[in-house]
Amino acid sequence: MILGLLDEAVTVGARLAPACEVIGLDPRTVQRWKGQGVGADGRAGPATRPRNALSAKERARVVELMDNPDNMVKWQENLVSYKQKSGTPGEVGARTVFVYGMPGREQEMIETIVSKNFPDEFTATYEAPGVWNLNRNFFEELGPNKTRWRLEAEFRFRGSMRIFLLLNKKAFPRESLRNMNNFKKFAESSDRLIGRKKDLIE
Repeated sequence: MILGLLDEAVTVGARLAPACEVIGLDPRTVQRWKGQGVGADGRAGPATRPRNALSAKERARVVELMDNPDNMVKWQENLVSYKQKSGTPGEVGARTVFVYGMPGREQEMIETIVSKNFPDEFTATYEAPGVWNLNRNFFEELGPNKTRWRLEAEFRFRGSMRIFLLLNKKAFPRESLRNMNNFKKFAESSDRLIGRKKDLIE
């Protein structure tokens, strides 16, 4: 499954080396696994539960960090502010306006929560002029001390944004990967997780 996810990332424009860095693998290891015909994660993993394993309470803390919009400015670059537009904050149907700083201007984006089933899944749409985006986020427990965040994104473009897409095909997957990596670093350095084993999130 690890190799399949890497192949997907490369297909949408990510470079192999940065993608491997996010999940804590050496690109040479990936090439070796492919040469050996390994179809999934070739790491054996610990034989016993690590002493510093991520507990259920700590995994809940990781989800709490993601679910709190006040934290977004700490891991989403260029986020300026946000305000509730309608619905109950954080619940299905809620609409929130996020403002991002762009070169010479500010850009509003509206988030609408479609489904929320933490700690397993979170789905929302994001709308900005000329762009509609559906993000499906899945949180898979890999073992006692790791959680994988998997993002499935669908984009639709209108008007001049179609031209932007043709000229910048890799911009959107690259931005998504950067935000995911920023959250990984933020969560692993958070107050209640400081001193715990690193690479808690893949």
